[in-house]
Amino acid sequence: MPNDEYDILPRNSIERLKADLDNLKAKTNEMSSDSGNREVIGSINELKTSINNLMGLFSTAAEEMKMEEAEHAGVEKKLGPLSRKLDTLIDQNQEIAKGLVVIADMIKEHFPKIEEEIDSWSKKKTSWRNEEKEEEPKFIDIPTKRPKADASQPMVSQQNSSAQSAQPQSFQQQNSQQPFQQQAQQPFQQQSQQQFGSLGPMPDFTQSPQPQQMFGQSNNQPSFNFGSDLPPLSAPDPFPSLNDTQPKKKGLFDKLLGK
Repeated sequence: MPNDEYDILPRNSIERLKADLDNLKAKTNEMSSDSGNREVIGSINELKTSINNLMGLFSTAAEEMKMEEAEHAGVEKKLGPLSRKLDTLIDQNQEIAKGLVVIADMIKEHFPKIEEEIDSWSKKKTSWRNEEKEEEPKFIDIPTKRPKADASQPMVSQQNSSAQSAQPQSFQQQNSQQPFQQQAQQPFQQQSQQQFGSLGPMPDFTQSPQPQQMFGQSNNQPSFNFGSDLPPLSAPDPFPSLNDTQPKKKGLFDKLLGK
């Protein structure tokens, strides 16, 4: 029974059928004495069970429909932006195809002119190259006489190189450093002469100092009597002789070793 095909009916009609069945049951209960009425009651009960089964089928179908609708809604939400992107891509491809067709038509129209320009340009190039080859100057090799080198010059250069190699490295370094030192000393000497030139000549230390005339007065030249007021130095004590015969004191290690 549940696998059979049925037409979909509204809920109101099914409820009316139930009410009619209930009325029939009530009437059959009154007429229960007859045997024919019992058969009618059994058939009515079967109809009732079949109707209940149909109601269960309808409820399950409605639930499945709701589930499918929810799934379709989720799929539409996901596929909606994708379909829009596909539409935009299709439109862009159509525009690109139209542009390519236009470019192809333009090339077909202007291709013979371009070929003519290319041919003319290649011909000009070849003509220029031929002209350059014709105008190239031809050089003639003229033999030149080389002057004979003096035999004494290489010998002198060899002797100078051997003498330089024979000099010690320290002497070569000093010779190499002398010009730099002279260049560095020249500006320093000039500055010192400019700064100290106004002081006058330096005094002569070899001459004996002049005696002072009065207390607190002296000559213009300064006196350099360093060490005149100091006492005379005495001779240092002689060093002890190394051949002393005094016995040496034994140390701790000598006592331990039994010396």
